[in-house]
Amino acid sequence: MISYRAQTVLDFLLHLFGLYLLISGKGLGGDRQDATVSVDTIHPLGVLAGGLWAVVFRLCCDRNVWSLRSSKLRRILARQSLSGYWILRNQTGEKNQMTVNFNLGSFIGTVGYRL
Repeated sequence: MISYRAQTVLDFLLHLFGLYLLISGKGLGGDRQDATVSVDTIHPLGVLAGGLWAVVFRLCCDRNVWSLRSSKLRRILARQSLSGYWILRNQTGEKNQMTVNFNLGSFIGTVGYRL
């Protein structure tokens, strides 16, 4: 069993690496223009929502609110609830770009919270 401290360090490192991949455009969709982040395509509301969501989720997990730390099912449900809602509420044309912005905010929020 991995300790919770080791899980948080791994969480930090994975999100830091994901942030690097998202900004550099070297992710799985590296050749796609809509999967990269540039100054022209950033929507502050999407980044803010993703960042706040990541901080609140990590804070609730650290404090074991609603038994999120001990129950994998509750953790999955909590993680997917708001992020899925945020992605589904946007229009079809800009859904992919808003997803990228939400993910960017989530990466930034997680790295900032873990630091």
